[in-house]
Amino acid sequence: MDAEITMSLLSTRLDATATKKSTNLNLNEHKIQTSPVNPQQGELEQRKRFAEVVRDLRAGRKYRAFAKLVGVSHSTIVDWENCNVSVSDANLEKIAFLRGQTLQELKDYVDGKNPISHIDRLLLMVNGASKEQLAVVMRAIAARLESI
Repeated sequence: MDAEITMSLLSTRLDATATKKSTNLNLNEHKIQTSPVNPQQGELEQRKRFAEVVRDLRAGRKYRAFAKLVGVSHSTIVDWENCNVSVSDANLEKIAFLRGQTLQELKDYVDGKNPISHIDRLLLMVNGASKEQLAVVMRAIAARLESI
């Protein structure tokens, strides 16, 4: 009788282990299909445009300082710039605000619907610049105005 109980327990454990392994395999397969590291081509283009936006807005600031300004971790900024992850609407809205845009305007740009002109790009960079960077820009503008 002890042998029957032992066999029954062993059989139950084997079934549970097989079920667990099957579940893990299914979860792993799902992760592979939706992995942020392997985005579809359209999504990759969106990530590239957003990465450009973040790089322009960061404008040479340290990752941690810029991350604090945005309200995210520095690793999130690195991931955005390296096109490793998609951005949430909440964070997209923060970036849009820092650029002086509406959420929809930034979404349209990231989706490739609305290219930004050179002057608009310059203005967006000025909006995201630090005080030190603005001082450099102001000196350059003053020098240019004097030469005209």
